[in-house]
Amino acid sequence: MMISKTEIPFCLDEEYFQLGIMKYLNFSDFRVQGQRCLVCGPSGSGKTVLTASLLGKLSLYIPDICIYIVDYKGMDYTYCEEMANYYAVDHALTGFNAFFELFENRLYKRVPSNHFVLLMVDELPSLLMSLSKKEQEEIKGKLARMLNLSRSFRIHLCFALQRPSADVLLGRENFNHRFLMGSMANNKESVAMIANEYKDTIEPCPVGVGYYISDIQIKKIRSVLPRNTQKLHKVICEAVNRRPSGGAEQ
Repeated sequence: MMISKTEIPFCLDEEYFQLGIMKYLNFSDFRVQGQRCLVCGPSGSGKTVLTASLLGKLSLYIPDICIYIVDYKGMDYTYCEEMANYYAVDHALTGFNAFFELFENRLYKRVPSNHFVLLMVDELPSLLMSLSKKEQEEIKGKLARMLNLSRSFRIHLCFALQRPSADVLLGRENFNHRFLMGSMANNKESVAMIANEYKDTIEPCPVGVGYYISDIQIKKIRSVLPRNTQKLHKVICEAVNRRPSGGAEQ
């Protein structure tokens, strides 16, 4: 199928897929304002495939985008480990704080907001559990500040986690793109936390299938990776190695 150059497609409409039609959802709003994404799903649900596809498509369709990856467990993005903005395990907190410094620099107009930048945090609850109570509260405060104020500064935020926590995520209204993958529907508490208005509609899905919830709609979706994973990793690595204006020294 033909895709417009202004569209950013990265997941399929599952209803059309079941009819044999490859129809992508269009996420072109990433081009104009910072977006806040939440991807939830148990281990093996397809959550990592969905987030990798998102990072790859944004890297491909927004050529100057800079991505910071905070990967506390150091498992799913090891192909980025030599890149400037990749922070794993003991360096995860450093990466989060470096991105927050970039955000603050833009907020106070110390630097121009020229680059699109994205913070990808994998398993934020695990990172928080490794910190002292004081450090946890500091990170939550910084997270709340970015969620509330980052949108007009071309700053995207994306968090992937196995199970949502109100204490960590500070309210579903902070995320205008929400994804529930795989068997997440079996956890009624999590569904109510992320998509309460659709809790009677959402059902458990097979691996790679789930629901996309925005401020105005719910769609059943299927995550797909490009056939050329080498190219996918290449474009992501280029974005993770790109230095934005106003970034912290590393």
